[in-house]
Amino acid sequence: MAYPFEAAEVLTAVDLNAMIGAPTQNAQTGTTYTAVLLDAGKTVTLSNASAVTLTIPAQASVSWADNTQLNFLNIGAGTVTITAAAGVTINGTPLTLATSKGGSLIRTASDAWTFIPFSGDSNPETIEYLIIAGGGGSSTDAAGGGGAGGYTSSVVGETSVAGVGLNQYSVSLLILYTQ
Repeated sequence: MAYPFEAAEVLTAVDLNAMIGAPTQNAQTGTTYTAVLLDAGKTVTLSNASAVTLTIPAQASVSWADNTQLNFLNIGAGTVTITAAAGVTINGTPLTLATSKGGSLIRTASDAWTFIPFSGDSNPETIEYLIIAGGGGSSTDAAGGGGAGGYTSSVVGETSVAGVGLNQYSVSLLILYTQ
């Protein structure tokens, strides 16, 4: 019995184990590949030293089930470019996969897919933050309160904030996410 299952089919233990187990791989080594129905639920690996074109065909040529998920992983040196056949729309970016990058395509409607990358692009996220300190203090804090002040920074990949004279009773932290 093959996925997708049809209404009224009886699933056996073999069918269920196949679905629950680790996804199987479909290894592709050419410079072009067009996704097929049997790729649903598998990981398609693409391996070539040259550029690879991966095409998602139209619903008219492949009977994609609702919410079909196609997984792709570039294990070759060449860049994989995901393209849509005529009449197909792919939302999301980037639609290119460098070496060791991958992603999933989710069918959201007939001839409409959304791409979700497994790994980000080469631009890490930037976090901007502002620390405002002042007033208050604590009776257990020998230094007492502090004057109003602030420390502002914009960092990439930083996980800690350096500050002087701030204590646990007088610090507010505002994090604004930007990219």
